[in-house]
Amino acid sequence: MIAPHPAETAPKDGRVIRGWFRFDGGAQLIAVSWDARQSAWVNLVGELVPNGVLKNWGDG
Repeated sequence: MIAPHPAETAPKDGRVIRGWFRFDGGAQLIAVSWDARQSAWVNLVGELVPNGVLKNWGDG
């Protein structure tokens, strides 16, 4: 399973994870990290993940 961990356990220490996000009309697996300054998930180029809700995550 690619994203076996529940969202509540996702690390918010800046490391990159694979996050399974649900959006209106779909879902997507995105490489993200937590940006403490913005208190939000960001992609690898620092852009906010728009209107997505993290459901599960995995690393590695």
